[in-house]
Amino acid sequence: MRPLKDETLLKTAWAWAEQGTCSRRQVGAVVARDTRPIVAGYNGAPAGVEHCRHDGTEAHCEVAVHAEMNAIGYAARAGAPTGGCTLYVTHAPCQHCAPVVIAAGIARVVFAEHYGSGAGIFRLMDAGLQVQRFAVSRPIVA
Repeated sequence: MRPLKDETLLKTAWAWAEQGTCSRRQVGAVVARDTRPIVAGYNGAPAGVEHCRHDGTEAHCEVAVHAEMNAIGYAARAGAPTGGCTLYVTHAPCQHCAPVVIAAGIARVVFAEHYGSGAGIFRLMDAGLQVQRFAVSRPIVA
């Protein structure tokens, strides 16, 4: 895959991150097949659940669905297969999202920023997924 398409799809993930409803962190994800996006997600409370609010002291959010799980879950609901796809995500998948990404058959993960301890990245690589950091920062919106 060409780096320009990776950059474009990561910028698309950043745009989805802006939809995030968790006040702690905004994360976006795009699942693409052959450089074409098939589904996207962002972190936040599930539909019908009150949005989470944080005061900055929490270690993690107990309400939000992570962007990767949100995208993969929506793909399942829509009947869009994710096997062999590439996941573009603004932040590296955590150790809890990594097994879901693996189970969904994702073949490659491209992320912009590191997150947490890196345990998620190691789980993905141990399972044979191609993992690549492509430093595309959050676009500045005027």
